[in-house]
Amino acid sequence: VLFLPSKEIHEIGLLYLHYSLLKSGRNSIYLGPELDYKELITINKSTDEKITYISYRTIDTGKNSDISYLENFQKLLITGKNELWITGRKSPVELDNTYPGIRCISHPGEVLKNLTGAQ
Repeated sequence: VLFLPSKEIHEIGLLYLHYSLLKSGRNSIYLGPELDYKELITINKSTDEKITYISYRTIDTGKNSDISYLENFQKLLITGKNELWITGRKSPVELDNTYPGIRCISHPGEVLKNLTGAQ
């Protein structure tokens, strides 16, 4: 499930990721920009399948904002097998492995490599 949080502007990167996932035979749902993570609760409740949420961060929101976002996302949406992957220039990589189920990946190419095996 691909989405951009409020005030994030890097939609073209997420569209390319969506296209690449579909081309490689993966299931992908593109929800678009300006999405509050609370709106994802319906999707989370709609399936027992593993959901990997993927989002871009290109805007520096500050460390306290990053921590608050990750904590809230984890409480509401990361249950059992679900994950959140955040990529992009301002992905809070210093917080990677701090929150179970949340991965911070600085380069979008690494996301494709992990999900599709692309080089």
